[in-house]
Amino acid sequence: MIRKLDNGIIVRSCFLKNSNSICLILKLNIGSAWEKQNRRGITHLVEHLCFRRHKGISQSDFYYKIEKIGGHLRGITYRDCVLFEITVLRKHLFEAIDILRGLFDENRWTYEDIRKEKQVVLRQIEDSGEWKHKQLIYDFFCKAPAGEYIHGTENKVMSCTKNNINIWKNTIFNTNLAEIIVVGNIIEKDISHICDIFSDIPKSSSILLSEIKPKRFLSRNKCDTYFYEDGEESAALSLAFDIDTEHIQKRYMNILHNALCCGLLSPFTMRLREEKGLLDQITSGCDFYSFGGVLYFIFEVEQKNFELLSSSVSDLFIDQIKNLDKRAFECAKAAFTDRAEALLFTPCEFAYFLAFNGEISSPEQYLDEYASVEYDAVCEIAANVLKKENVTINIYNKE
Repeated sequence: MIRKLDNGIIVRSCFLKNSNSICLILKLNIGSAWEKQNRRGITHLVEHLCFRRHKGISQSDFYYKIEKIGGHLRGITYRDCVLFEITVLRKHLFEAIDILRGLFDENRWTYEDIRKEKQVVLRQIEDSGEWKHKQLIYDFFCKAPAGEYIHGTENKVMSCTKNNINIWKNTIFNTNLAEIIVVGNIIEKDISHICDIFSDIPKSSSILLSEIKPKRFLSRNKCDTYFYEDGEESAALSLAFDIDTEHIQKRYMNILHNALCCGLLSPFTMRLREEKGLLDQITSGCDFYSFGGVLYFIFEVEQKNFELLSSSVSDLFIDQIKNLDKRAFECAKAAFTDRAEALLFTPCEFAYFLAFNGEISSPEQYLDEYASVEYDAVCEIAANVLKKENVTINIYNKE
């Protein structure tokens, strides 16, 4: 069920009869990609500060308010949105609604609050691993600002002033950009209460987000290649393929990704290991943004095997473009249908599906949508996506 409030907030709900708990998500459809370049990381900092002080009360009192009802509030910053999620038993639904509603109110952050939270973020930046993945995404965006690290850098985080932070907080908490997703053992009265509570937020001024299009994105005439010396004993090769998310639906790419790289029959886990004896580590993913996406693979081996890895990966991709393994496709599809059914009856899991899949409204529809994906259609998409002029190649090698 979808309702749009007069102030612009969208409320999306789904009843799960077998659940004892309810998950609520506040989604703000603006993320780090729209930050000014000299304030990279401010969205993530604002998300953190929402836990530092809530409607003026201290962090410890706010945490007590959440944990005494058995809840756990989680915040996540993405390139194209920010999420706040809380899951509670049905009897604590109204308290959970009040917690999410309070995020829109003035936080009254002090200079000391901001100083402390900046230190937390700086430690996250220092401790953050997966630098190969961060560099891959940055290079996929052809080094455009939208591809910079979501957490920002130490200098940019420290340069964010209290005034900058408050202005940006009001920018992202815009009613025209907000969605409330509620999933679980709910009744009509619950939805009406949520609508009433969030209806009293004053309507925000309209905001026009700038169009995000990475340089050369989806209009390449050659692949891009970057080389890095990482100083490690291992060597790595990463491939990142552009996805036109306006014309390719997420479920097709999810199945293609799994058919290539997940499960016992996928060619990269099977052939690189069984036929070549190469695979030490493989990381892969399929990131979908509102302005485009990327299918990526990172292969890591010992230095001595890097040349063999490079040629083997190239051969495998040529094979996949010609003919995607049908049995691997069938297994990948089963992961989103037969094996997914249990997950879809967990409120938190399905709330995230609703948040990131606007066309999905119920578990039954989710299963039907994935069940309808045909092998030939995925093969066609593979041929369109997995091509030389559509890839960014990163090489991490100390030699």
